[in-house]
Amino acid sequence: MLADLLGTRRLTASETTVTDCLSNQLAVESMFTVGVQVIDTASSNCNATREEVCQYLADAAEALNIDVICEPNYAMQLDASSEESFLSNGRAASELSALGVNDRFASEQWNLERIGMKEAWEALEDQRLRDVVVAVVDTGVEYEHEDLVGSMMYRDGEILGYDFVKWERNPYDSHGHGTRCAGIIAAQTNNTLGVAGIAPVKIIPIKIFFDSGGTFLDKVLFGLELAMLLGANVSVTSYRFEGRSEALKSAAERASQRGHLIIAAPGITIPGKELNVNSSSPCSLAAELPVLCVASTNKRDEISRFSNYANFTHIVAPGEYVYSTSIGNTYTSHLGSSVPASHVAGVAALLFGLGLTLPEVVETLLDSSDDVVKFRNGTAFPYAGRLNAGRAVRQALARQSTTASPSTTTTTPTTVGTPTKS
Repeated sequence: MLADLLGTRRLTASETTVTDCLSNQLAVESMFTVGVQVIDTASSNCNATREEVCQYLADAAEALNIDVICEPNYAMQLDASSEESFLSNGRAASELSALGVNDRFASEQWNLERIGMKEAWEALEDQRLRDVVVAVVDTGVEYEHEDLVGSMMYRDGEILGYDFVKWERNPYDSHGHGTRCAGIIAAQTNNTLGVAGIAPVKIIPIKIFFDSGGTFLDKVLFGLELAMLLGANVSVTSYRFEGRSEALKSAAERASQRGHLIIAAPGITIPGKELNVNSSSPCSLAAELPVLCVASTNKRDEISRFSNYANFTHIVAPGEYVYSTSIGNTYTSHLGSSVPASHVAGVAALLFGLGLTLPEVVETLLDSSDDVVKFRNGTAFPYAGRLNAGRAVRQALARQSTTASPSTTTTTPTTVGTPTKS
């Protein structure tokens, strides 16, 4: 590339090394949907260093008058939730809960009562929802769990998803975090088992975290790329990076332009703290893009003691003592920053199911939220309201009544090949 732009000047030894690297298909992995390439520098496939590659690309970008982002493969960390109590396997419930469903532990799901899920479900009884897909970009999902197996996406009998840790088509969850998130969003409802999920959607499990809870920027981007290729409307993820990645911002912007909603967790500290826009990816993306950063509240609508927040936190949701699915075909109570993010993902999926566009989904979620949130000292929380699913659905239905009724469509995931290891 650079050689063609230099005229009579010969490439330096460093530039030649980079050219050889970029010409080696084993050294470069391209993600065309999010517009990112991963280069395996300082390896057997590429002798060039990251600094040499970045300088080469900067020179080429200047010659071509284009913008190029060249960043390290940043390390990132899972914002893990905690399990507070263990529940037995689901059994048939003897009567309906206050939510109007017969799931075994529905009577314990204060969180769904608080956000008005009964009202939302009642408003949707006569509605035919579009098919919606949510990507859980996390630790994988126990997709054979009794309360989740019917919510997974399959093709030819095979689970649709991927494990970017082991680079295989088996995104099975050995950690537990992703399974908890999936249950909040889409556990089978009114089936006499376990818990009630928020939305009748399909889940794509995408595993990007090692069992230690660590991951890297390339796996985050591979996860987003695959979610979009497979037709996901929403992706929810719980990684955190104490810095700013322009490559991540660019990829998220591309996702938003395609109508894909990214929902992120702000992370956990004790006590929770206010985040800086330059040191809190991916939540800081919400300051510039239609990305939702969701803080956690307790049963008193107070910001949870562990929850980070920021002026770009535009909505909050329950995040303490929330029952959901867990690995081993069990159910547990959870708290953590990923819990409220999963609530918002579920309600956002319902709004997509009613035919709303990405801007309309975000606007409806924020406009319908309850202005009841406060800090634990009683001071009003100035940045966001608490999720109200019932009001959000009613507002979405009101939008429908003033526009042409959307036709029922089916999301057909794009066929993609097996990713190769970078």
